[in-house]
Amino acid sequence: MIVNWKEKLSKIITDSGYSDREISAWTNISPSVISNMKNKKLKSFHVEQFIKLALLFKKDYKEFITELYGGEAFDNIDEIDDNKNLSELGNILKNKYQYEVITRKSLSKATGLSPVRINYIVWKEDQSIKIDEIIKIERALGIPITTLIKSRFKNIKINNKTKYLKRLKQLRTD
Repeated sequence: MIVNWKEKLSKIITDSGYSDREISAWTNISPSVISNMKNKKLKSFHVEQFIKLALLFKKDYKEFITELYGGEAFDNIDEIDDNKNLSELGNILKNKYQYEVITRKSLSKATGLSPVRINYIVWKEDQSIKIDEIIKIERALGIPITTLIKSRFKNIKINNKTKYLKRLKQLRTD
């Protein structure tokens, strides 16, 4: 589906004007991961990495996604319509009592993610979610792209100048 995001990410990093150490110092992404990004060997592009690079390169999330994946990369994800025809009681149960309206099966079918992966992300640990996975979920839920990114990962920041200089010095001595 998404074939050349690795090439595009590599080009963005290479053309950024930052060295691998500088990127690592600003973002706390390990130099080996940055090297893998530049050499198109990154296996999974996690949301936290995406956010930190977007902040460093001063890119809007939606524009960065489009730049990496293209404008139509996630058009094959159908919106789940399980809760479009809820009764008034159905809406009350969903909103007030967190009644599950969308099943993992329907979310899995819409996104192509396995039910096991969805369970892991929802119930165990969401830090490992990949950028393409969260976009697929957003598309399936019919919410604007980056909505979940902005609400769940709103506290991710890059280092300030002081932390950057300290980290850069540490990287140069390693």
